[in-house]
Amino acid sequence: MINWIHFRQQYLELFFLTINGQNFTLKSKALFPYRVKKAEVLINQKFTNLIYEYTKIRLSIYPIINNNYRAPLIDVIAILISIKEQIYTENNQKIVRTETVEVQQLADTKVITNKNVFQLSRFFNRKLKKYIYSSFVQGSVATEDYTRFSDFDTFIILKKNAIQDKDDFLSFMIENIKSSKYLYRFDPYQHHRNWICHQEDLKCYDQSILPVEVIIHGRLIQGKKTIKFNLINSNDSILYHANIGLISLRHKIESGYYLKNMWHLKDFISTLLLFPVILLELKNNYVYKRESFELARKEFLFSDNEWKAIDVATEIRSIWSIDFNFRHQLSRLLLLYLNNNTLLYQDVAKKYGERIPEDILNIINESKFISHVEQFIRRSTLIIEEYK
Repeated sequence: MINWIHFRQQYLELFFLTINGQNFTLKSKALFPYRVKKAEVLINQKFTNLIYEYTKIRLSIYPIINNNYRAPLIDVIAILISIKEQIYTENNQKIVRTETVEVQQLADTKVITNKNVFQLSRFFNRKLKKYIYSSFVQGSVATEDYTRFSDFDTFIILKKNAIQDKDDFLSFMIENIKSSKYLYRFDPYQHHRNWICHQEDLKCYDQSILPVEVIIHGRLIQGKKTIKFNLINSNDSILYHANIGLISLRHKIESGYYLKNMWHLKDFISTLLLFPVILLELKNNYVYKRESFELARKEFLFSDNEWKAIDVATEIRSIWSIDFNFRHQLSRLLLLYLNNNTLLYQDVAKKYGERIPEDILNIINESKFISHVEQFIRRSTLIIEEYK
């Protein structure tokens, strides 16, 4: 018996990775956007088995390391399209409540004067308009309190019939991947691309995709400004993400991942600073990220030693700056300005990112940062166990 919620979560992850090109093989990234119909993507071995159980369709797959298979992009797109209707028609979860959100116009804010925000907005209107039900900037860019550490967060809701066949999917995917150059121009170490969901998601909306509270603070780029959400119980999905987050943090500590360079350190700190939000969501308390820290500390009674992990991460975030090395400068010029290959750029930034500067290393070592993170993880694990 297949766990429908788990399968849908796996489907959404594969959809998100594929439509943003983040699961392309290295060769396919290097050739993007040429020969995209011949591209191959990486897909988890367990999920290929789930796909077969659910659809009786077998993918053409080729073994590769770490429990991943290489599969033809076109075949994966066909799978995503073929099971999309089942994913949404078989959702019989009870609607908890309905919320209608009206998103303010991006054009009415000062942040539109930021060159990258303006250019992304123009790109959406020129290249993606026919696919979009609604799209907006969200997070600290939308609320105009971003820092040098901040991501450039966006959200796209696709029209119901936007990607009905392979050609539509490919066309949108190519332009969507190209649009992320403005995200990387804004934040060199951006770890994600455009957040994307289907219009059908609104009928039974799972807030683990993106909480409505975040959308309320968003700023409209293009499409419908009034959006109706039929909210379902998201507890299982949030538990899923919470456990994945804990596994990720533990692995990054054990492997020394966080010390490799600035790209890896930012990924580590970003994952850690998201945990107060996730823990509050377990109690069905959906809040904006900047409001989550004080609320989570009081709600879950973290000790000073446990919470110091968040305090030190926040301190590192406050002094964040990047002094580009020559290799990074050259890759930005070639891949984000002269050409448009953000898939390859992300790999270069990840592998050849700047060394962690001395002042940040001193904070990490003198504060015993990792010791406090381990205490925070142990306390968070106990909290999560209570909701299983």
